[in-house]
Amino acid sequence: MVLSPNKYSHRIRFERQAAHDDGYGNVTQGWEDPLDLGSRWCGLLLPPRFGAEPVEAGRPQASQRAVITVLRDSLTTAVTEADRAVFVAGPYKGQVAQIRAARPRTEGAEIEFDLEMGVAV
Repeated sequence: MVLSPNKYSHRIRFERQAAHDDGYGNVTQGWEDPLDLGSRWCGLLLPPRFGAEPVEAGRPQASQRAVITVLRDSLTTAVTEADRAVFVAGPYKGQVAQIRAARPRTEGAEIEFDLEMGVAV
């Protein structure tokens, strides 16, 4: 795995899908920053990619797996697999990733999230 030179060198925002009512009974779905708490710094691990892209339904899939590590706080403990992460700074700025799993680190001060980038979320 490739580790970023600075442990927390990437900025990420967690978003949750929510339904919005315009007051006239029209409900739309959209992604929002939960509780308007902003973003967090994270460390990023990218596993190496070897040659072939995975193929699903006869089409190549250009998704990338990644693991981010964030400090544990009230926002990061509330993030689930139904949420998504958006990189807001660093080389992956603008990249959207689906959260596949969340697990606390053994020392309890950090949480790791398994991400899949390049998929429809």
